[in-house]
Formats: sequence, structure tokens, C-alpha cells
Amino acid sequence: MRDPEDALVSRLRFRHLELIRSLGATGSLHKTAKALNLSQPAISKALVEIESSFGFRLFERSPAGVAATPRGQAILEGATLLLNGLRHVQRAALHAGRRVVIRMGVTPFISVTLVPRLLWALRKQGDEALVSLREGRGPQMFELFRSGELDALLVAVTSDLVHSQPAMAMTMKPLFEEGLAVVAAVDHPLASRRRVSWRDVLGERWILPQTPSAVEEAIRSAFVSQGLAPPKPWIESMPPLTNIELVAAGHGISAVPSSLARAARERGLISELRVEPRGRLPPVSFMFRSAEAESPAIRALTRALEARGLL
Repeated sequence: MRDPEDALVSRLRFRHLELIRSLGATGSLHKTAKALNLSQPAISKALVEIESSFGFRLFERSPAGVAATPRGQAILEGATLLLNGLRHVQRAALHAGRRVVIRMGVTPFISVTLVPRLLWALRKQGDEALVSLREGRGPQMFELFRSGELDALLVAVTSDLVHSQPAMAMTMKPLFEEGLAVVAAVDHPLASRRRVSWRDVLGERWILPQTPSAVEEAIRSAFVSQGLAPPKPWIESMPPLTNIELVAAGHGISAVPSSLARAARERGLISELRVEPRGRLPPVSFMFRSAEAESPAIRALTRALEARGLL
């Protein structure tokens, strides 16, 4: 008797996956037919055939359109992953024999601290990589990773965010921990204090990233641990380097990764307030799909991280 999974593979085509993805994006048979340049009856017939191949309904139909069932949502995510993977295979093939293609998602501060050193490590070990960097908050990076648009993540995210992700075979390797520094203008009244409490900075004009972000969550946790309600930011801004410039210009105080605060302090841009107890960011981790551990991109990144003493 033929294996059901083998039968599924033999019957499905990439155009079927494109149809599934389009239905998920538009929620409409009519719009999908228009997007794929097919008739609506042809789309309806193809969907019935696809569902027959899987053995269950992927979409519920109604006068308002179509909506993915729970099983259909899992198939939709898999179809998106496969289609994005195919595009990546094509790009990799175009550069075959020349450069490794690495699509990497990072949280903002890592792009100016770890990434430059990592790229030098890649070059020194002979991996002239074509690197595509995407920078953003953890949830955004995970969404791109799940859809197959990224090969790996270098992110500082909470365990709650990791555990909230849909089930997938993912390898997560912690690399290092980064401290959190509260920074102010060089002439700020608290800059000369030997010790500053979280209550002392409660009423300051805070410049913080929008939620959800690792920095915002760390600041919130620091205030709550002292029995204080976290302050509302006066300015919401994500890039830590921008926030340092805003602080230097006297627009308020902020919290940034310690490595960036140290560099800015050495340049005379800001002062670091001695707030106790110190806050900490979640560990920076290297994440990739377990099935791709031996892919050229992940092997190149692993060697570079090992060369930096992080693995």
C-alpha cells in the first residue's frame, strides 16, 4: 500500500501552494482568481482537489469569503515557508560557487555591536557571504523566520516570546548576556550621584522603544521589582543609537544596551546613571531551523560565532 505522505507529495504542485497562500492573504476566491489569472470556478475546483489530497478542509467557505481552519492555518504557514524557500534556493543557485547566501534577522543593537565583528569573522574564514540583514523587534523577526524569509536569528528575546511561537523544530543557542544601562545627558543632575534608585528616575522624561521590545520589558520589570508602576515614555523610539542622540540633546533619559552606552560615554556624549539594582536584557541567542543545521548558511554562521568565542 502506498504511503499517504508519498501520495500527497506526488499530487501537490507549487502552484497549489501559491493558491493556498493567496487564499490565506486575500480571504477571497474571487481575489485569488484575479491574482493568479484564473477563473473562480477553476480556483474552487483546485481547492477541492487540494483538500482531497490532504484529507481535510483547509478553508471554511462563507458568503463573506474563506478563512483558514486550524489545520489549514498550519498548511498555510508550511506553504509560505516552502515558497519562500524556493525563492531562496534560486538566489543561492545564482551565486553557487561564489558566495554563501545568508538571510539573517537581528534585534537593533546587535546590528551595530555583534554583526560587524561577525562579518569580519566570515571574511577571515574565507566565507565571502552575501548577507541580507533584517532588523526589527522580536515578534517581527520570528514572523519572517517562520515564513522562511530568514535563515537565522541573532536576537535578544524573552523566553515567553520564544515559547509563544507556533510549534516548529528550532535550535536555540544562547550566546551572551547584555547589561542594561540607564543613560542621561552629561549635565544631568543625577549624573554625579554615586547611587541612584529606580524611584529617583521614576519622574524623568523617558525615551523608550515601543512595546513589545526587550529593552521596554526589562525597564518595566526593573520598576515592578521595586514595587513601582513603570513610567509612560515621553518619546517612543526603537533604534538605540537614535535614543542615545536624543538623550545627548537633552530630551530625556533612556535605557540602552550597556555596550552601546559605554561607547557613547567614552565619546563624551552621555553619562550613565548608577541605578541599582541594575537591569538586564534577555540573553542574545542564535536560532535556526533544526533541519537546516548543515546548510551552508548555518555552517558559515556557526564557524564565525565559534571564531568569536561565542559558541
